[in-house]
Amino acid sequence: MLKFDYNNLMSEKVGDQGIKSIPEITSDIKAALATINKMQRDEALRVKTGTQWMALPDQEKKLIDDIVATGNDFAKRFKTVISLGIGGSYLGNRMLQDSLKSPYYNDFDSVRDGRPKVYFSGNNVDPESLKLLLDNLDPKTTGVVVISKSGTTTETKAAFENVKEWLRKAGVKDLKNRIIAVTDKAKGTLREEANQNGYKSFIVPDGVGGRFSVLCPVGLVTAAIAGINIKELLRGAGDMNKASQSTDLIKNAPLLYAVLHTILYKEKNKAISILMPFNDSLKMFADWYVQLLAESLGKKLSKDGKVVNVGRTPIPSVGTTDLHSTQQNNVEGEYNKVITFLKVEKPRRDISVPKASADFLVDKPLSLLINTAEEGTEWALVNEKRPSCTIVVPEVNEYYIGQLIYFFEMATAYEGELLNVNTYDQPGVESYKKYMFAMLGKPGFEGKASKLVKDKKYII
Repeated sequence: MLKFDYNNLMSEKVGDQGIKSIPEITSDIKAALATINKMQRDEALRVKTGTQWMALPDQEKKLIDDIVATGNDFAKRFKTVISLGIGGSYLGNRMLQDSLKSPYYNDFDSVRDGRPKVYFSGNNVDPESLKLLLDNLDPKTTGVVVISKSGTTTETKAAFENVKEWLRKAGVKDLKNRIIAVTDKAKGTLREEANQNGYKSFIVPDGVGGRFSVLCPVGLVTAAIAGINIKELLRGAGDMNKASQSTDLIKNAPLLYAVLHTILYKEKNKAISILMPFNDSLKMFADWYVQLLAESLGKKLSKDGKVVNVGRTPIPSVGTTDLHSTQQNNVEGEYNKVITFLKVEKPRRDISVPKASADFLVDKPLSLLINTAEEGTEWALVNEKRPSCTIVVPEVNEYYIGQLIYFFEMATAYEGELLNVNTYDQPGVESYKKYMFAMLGKPGFEGKASKLVKDKKYII
């Protein structure tokens, strides 16, 4: 299993900036544990509350086999694949590809092992990036995965319409054989289109929000296309799921993580949460975590309707790159941060400094350098009384990434209970959409544009 090293969160190491001792099981912790355990046991409650993601490690074998077979089929038939999605439908997919294959996946044949290049789009409405992509890919050798529960998400819909037109203009007629839709089981414009045109489709399960969706078809389809072992991914998540249900605080690492960070947030004003993996392949994991924490816990209202404006601010980082930039602020800036390090014990590849360099680094493997740098970063923070903790990952593979995903999902769920907020809605995200719909003339928003326009007299 993953190891959670919380030594440097304790006052023994960081003085009054840390926590004196592991807390007793208070009524708040008991209530959080009881709520989560109840959700674990009750499928109807999970669907109602948006927590059906808790059951994703135990999806039907038939579904997983279908995803694997579909991924293998796409991999044989296409040289390139465009994956269209935003939020969790982009971040989770890209995270799986970068971590379990490589950030260089599209660059080198040896990394892909005969699989197609996978490009991610539909996660912004930047016209330049989409146009550049379509101008440089061959439509006749390209497959498409479109991911949208409703089918109306502006960024993904705009990209999908352009991609279909690009295929048609190139004379591609077999759209149903080269498009996979991941969408709602019964409703929405993408579901209607998939049914009408015969696209291969997979279902976004009810009760699974975007930021918690990476372990369902939303994330698993593109993972299967890239040759990722999704069964091992789910096995790792399942083992972490079992551990996360323990009523023993020390044995339940996700709950302990949530409890300690909530104490530091409420009592020590540690409002900034930095996730710093010490591997390039896990950089996108930090980006995925940002959405998970920010969208889940940054809330104006509590569950009982009180204005609370809570939630730690997540920041993605990567060592050793950011030791030469943001680390200066981490060590000497405000005392408002907690850093979580992701440390990999066994690298998939290694290389040593050659003898020709003739200095103290000769013959030392880079794995030693990066682990020493991580330890030095911990030491530097402790020396300045700055709390941090470390998640130790034995190696980067499907099993441990599955554990890591589920660890942070469960920790976020527990923290939401401790903060008394709805972890599974995102009302703040809807604001810009309403403005866009009104300004762009979406039906149902007529006459609302003028009410949204702000006085711009201070623009110079």
